[in-house]
Amino acid sequence: VAEREENQYAGRDDNPQNSAPCLFSIADARHQFQHDFMASTIPYFFDPSGSLNLKVAFTQCPQHFHESQDKTDYLDTNNASFFRLNCMIRNCSGGVSSCGTNGTWMISHKSPSTIWEHQRGRVRDRETKSKILEIVERRTFHESCKVEDTASSLQAVVQGRHSQFINRKLSYGMAKAAVGYLAATQRWAEGGVVLSLQTLTSFREQGHWMVFVTLLFFAAFVASLLRLINIDDANAEWVVVKLGLLSSETMELLLTPLQKSVYWVIGHMFEAKLLGTGIKDPQVYTFMVMQFVMWLLMLVLCMFLLWCVTSFCKIFRRRCCTFPDQLRWCGRLLITMDNLTYFVWFWTAFFWIGFNYYTAVTRSHYHFQFEGMMLFMGIVNILNWGMIISNAFRYSLSQSMEANEVAHLSMDNIWRSNQLFYMTAPVQLFSIVVGFKEFLRWQFYGMDISFWEGGDRGDTATSIVKYWTLMLVIGPFVCWTCYAIFAHEYMNAWAACVVVSIIGMDVLHPCAYLWVGDSKLTKDEASKMSWKQAVTSPAWWKRQIYCLVLNDTLTGILKYVGPAYFLLLPAMCLSTTYFGVNGAFMMVAQTQQR
Repeated sequence: VAEREENQYAGRDDNPQNSAPCLFSIADARHQFQHDFMASTIPYFFDPSGSLNLKVAFTQCPQHFHESQDKTDYLDTNNASFFRLNCMIRNCSGGVSSCGTNGTWMISHKSPSTIWEHQRGRVRDRETKSKILEIVERRTFHESCKVEDTASSLQAVVQGRHSQFINRKLSYGMAKAAVGYLAATQRWAEGGVVLSLQTLTSFREQGHWMVFVTLLFFAAFVASLLRLINIDDANAEWVVVKLGLLSSETMELLLTPLQKSVYWVIGHMFEAKLLGTGIKDPQVYTFMVMQFVMWLLMLVLCMFLLWCVTSFCKIFRRRCCTFPDQLRWCGRLLITMDNLTYFVWFWTAFFWIGFNYYTAVTRSHYHFQFEGMMLFMGIVNILNWGMIISNAFRYSLSQSMEANEVAHLSMDNIWRSNQLFYMTAPVQLFSIVVGFKEFLRWQFYGMDISFWEGGDRGDTATSIVKYWTLMLVIGPFVCWTCYAIFAHEYMNAWAACVVVSIIGMDVLHPCAYLWVGDSKLTKDEASKMSWKQAVTSPAWWKRQIYCLVLNDTLTGILKYVGPAYFLLLPAMCLSTTYFGVNGAFMMVAQTQQR
């Protein structure tokens, strides 16, 4: 039907290239579009004037499983925090990646005369010792790995196109079983590893140089941070002076008023003993603040120069079409780089957990003043919860004007995302190993690694998560035992035991669900059993644990433990500075949640 001439969108003023675009919507077998799906989706491909916007590559709606309500979504199958918070933030630059199902793509018609195209092979021919041209079936989407949706999104970004996120429940699906969902989680991580390696080794692919440049900019940003925290010479020359941009006299003239103001503020904070007792000279803190201010100014300058370059390219976009012509394009490249490298940060969960267990059983001390750390954590709390609340209200208010059924962010969603952060750490490590193996098969043997069969590695992923979460649940009991025996003599041990206990409570639900979620013993059958039959029956014990842990009352309590800890963190810093250091590490670690 789409090939019929009368149905093709061609020959219009808003389609000067006469590309005959059409829309291709994706619905997995477990998903069903609602009656207003197309009516709500199609307008996003047009600009406010009603003209077709060829820069829109696709739209994406959240995946919603009605039977998995937030309270009982023990494995976060709705991936609610990602869709209802992360995607809303990414949508500000049009950088939401495709998630396969519930996506609608704008694709162009190609010549119907053939379905074949030439492609240079990846593996050298045994006889000619060279890579020969192969005839392959023509493809519309990127099909080199298991995450074809993310790979196709990457292609759209380097071409200068963007996405539109529709934060509405326009499609309903049937949730996978636990094994199937954990298999999918492992497959996504494995596919991300393969796609990253494919992208970083394909230097000649069109537009991939942008990803490399973005990676270099990020490396330069990290290097600037390392230099910032390692400078200890107060008499060292400023970078702008070394580069010859300003003379030392001009630099001193510009910085003297600022330096005096900073010294005055630092002096008052030092007298109030808000800066700790490790350093006796307030001039040291003045030097540190001045270094940070200069680093921030240089960062703003770099952003201004980038804006100038993109604005210049926007004016001459016809000749500079392969270079980003707006800052939003640069934002999409940063998001793409995050999609390609997020697995690199799998260690943050292990570090966060290991740091707390280490502190719980060893002697440690952190040289910070209680009041200063309390002020720091108060500011962190305001920024963190301010971002969450503002983004949640922003989309709830704007899109509720279109429909009542808006996918809003709740406390359950934030809690489930924390659980997923802890659960998937070992699965990501396993996926990195498997991903490297699959990439080598693809690169050197030319094997097709874009498909999976049945549950794939679901049993392995489930076993990993089951025993990992069980260890995290048992761990707090071990830590408190150590505290009672010998660790009570250590200053920060009890605080670390509190944090370890919170981690254990966070993963209690998914752990219980994976171990006893398949309990089939009914209430009537359990009531008919004698006490001897009950205590010797694994099914009876399964049911008791299921009823004890997986119930609405305990869920309502546990989901507020983490947020309550975060809100009380500034006050808790008055008892020990460990809570402040702990909160800072937690903020860094949880930025990698997806």
